[in-house]
Amino acid sequence: MFSTLGLFSSVACPERASCTRPNCLFSHSPNIPPPRPLGLPQVRPSQPLASSSSASPPARAAANKHKDSLVPTKRPAVSPVKGSLASPEPPRKFQKVGSVQRPSALPTASYTESGAPILRVNAAQSLVAVPVRQTMLKTLHDHFIVLYHKIIPANPSIAADHALTQEEEVYKKSTKLTYRNAVIQCVAALKRRAVPTSVSDPTVGTEDEIIAKAEARKKLASLHLSRERLEHLVHSIEDLQKWGYFVEIPETPGGHMPSMEGKIVKCDRCVQYYVVKPVDNPKECVHHWGKPYTTRAGDVAALDCEMIYTTGGMRVARVSVVDGSGKEVLDEVIRMDEGVLVVDYNTRFSGITEENHATATLDLAGVRQALKSFVNSDTILIGHALDNDLKTLRIIHHRCIDTALLFPHKAGPPYRRALRELVREKLNKVIQTGGATQGHSSLEDASTTLDLVRWFIMNKPKSGIQVDS
Repeated sequence: MFSTLGLFSSVACPERASCTRPNCLFSHSPNIPPPRPLGLPQVRPSQPLASSSSASPPARAAANKHKDSLVPTKRPAVSPVKGSLASPEPPRKFQKVGSVQRPSALPTASYTESGAPILRVNAAQSLVAVPVRQTMLKTLHDHFIVLYHKIIPANPSIAADHALTQEEEVYKKSTKLTYRNAVIQCVAALKRRAVPTSVSDPTVGTEDEIIAKAEARKKLASLHLSRERLEHLVHSIEDLQKWGYFVEIPETPGGHMPSMEGKIVKCDRCVQYYVVKPVDNPKECVHHWGKPYTTRAGDVAALDCEMIYTTGGMRVARVSVVDGSGKEVLDEVIRMDEGVLVVDYNTRFSGITEENHATATLDLAGVRQALKSFVNSDTILIGHALDNDLKTLRIIHHRCIDTALLFPHKAGPPYRRALRELVREKLNKVIQTGGATQGHSSLEDASTTLDLVRWFIMNKPKSGIQVDS
């Protein structure tokens, strides 16, 4: 064997006399000096303790003697310091331990020039091959394009957004083996849907969204709006007065000028002055073609009106009434009084056109008479900004529930939140999508106020009606 270099011959054997090695690498000579201790300074507090002031002189001398002494130890010999001089223990870091979760490989939004979404996921985290998912995503997108062909012009990215979300829903619920079949079943469900005409239709959305909206509608519709259930929501006379309602018949005489034709007036919208001129000569009314109404007044009704500009100012042109279940009971276009001609049909907002207004057979007095068949003094009347409708109908009613008061504006009266905004926020629904050609629908608005009251009852406490949103 090779001879040793003797590098440890000057180091004393740790086992000394008890060493049993035949050829020990260390030295067993008694002349080897012991190893020198490690010189580590002793750490002392920067200020002496309160008790040290009362120590005896010999004790202080002993302390000064050992002040610079070295302690043979691997760690500094620190005396425990008590009281306010003790430094706090540094904060410990703990590793967060949670349940083992499935690797996240969810897509992010990215689109090609044609509008088809591109899957942007981490291939290492995806349980399904990314090319397979991309193919299934394109298939979903193609079918959403076909389904949404009527609403895509106004919502160009809706098909891509819903395809991306739908693929994500399927991926989360399926495994590597069931993923493809789950997408195929989803495509079959898309083919069975009715073609939507607006984004608020119940057939717009992913499968999970469709189910959630159906359950929400079913829950909302199941709530029966009876007089007893709504009694605590009826506004007081003081609240009605504060919001501008007429609670009594005015003592002053009414208007003496039914028509402003030929006079210069200021437009309510553009604030410009113009000469009042009729749009066209009115057509002669023949008779009412429908059957007479033989219904009785109900406990609950919702009402909404649409307005147009005439030579007599802003006047009501359509009145819609639904009962407590949302069923239509009255929907009439109003013929203007004799001598009052139309200046602007205001179609963008009223939904009234020259063609459908020409079919009007009842004037305001006739519609007021028809309203008596469905609304009496005990009927709880529901609407949004209901005071405007009652004023234009020349009706004073005390049992009112106004959604503009149930969901008041943060600035307080006279400011009011828009009905469309409330419906989108509370019901996750879009209304008044007719645009400049179709405008609003008073029938849709009346039914929507019923749903807002149902939502309020289901989500707000019964004690009081003041809410912050």
